[in-house]
Amino acid sequence: LASIGVKVLLDERWLSRPWEAVDAPAPTGKPPVDPESPLAILFTSGSSGSPKGVELSRRAFLAAAAASADNLGWLPSDRWLLCMPLGHVGGLSIVVRCLLARVPVVLSPWTGSVRDLLDDVARFDVTLLSFVPTMLSRILDEGAADASTRLFPRCVRAVLLGGDSTSSALLEAAVARHIPVLTTYGMTEACSQIATLSPSEPPSP
Repeated sequence: LASIGVKVLLDERWLSRPWEAVDAPAPTGKPPVDPESPLAILFTSGSSGSPKGVELSRRAFLAAAAASADNLGWLPSDRWLLCMPLGHVGGLSIVVRCLLARVPVVLSPWTGSVRDLLDDVARFDVTLLSFVPTMLSRILDEGAADASTRLFPRCVRAVLLGGDSTSSALLEAAVARHIPVLTTYGMTEACSQIATLSPSEPPSP
């Protein structure tokens, strides 16, 4: 908080008592938005040392969303399940992509309960998901006893998998469960994805 000069902190207490929010001056007009102005400051994972705050512009989010749309495309029925933290670029980017495409976001925070997540996927007809390898590994381990059982309904058309290296064994297990995994590599500094497998190129363990 100190490193980026935070002046107002909105936490659980604020959410339960919104009338105590800090007053903001009423807007006097709608000035043009500078696409290079910052939209968010997000922290890196700290893989090379202490986490660093990265200032990301509006243009960066727009470009990242457009690149994702070019790769995955959008369907009228799409719904993206968000179980990643909003405080990291992987989670916030899902919100931005869906907002620009005008498709729903299914909010399903990861609590460690595989059953709750799978229930949400089925109940809300989710078509797109994003996981880190440890989450997918838990889902495969606990989702069903039979290693060939389909875990997700057929409406799920892509599962982005990134945030860490993915083993061949995990990809093999995902393919056996008919999970349409697309491995992806990204960085906070690059506003999420840098390289993502195309849906036309399923992983071959």
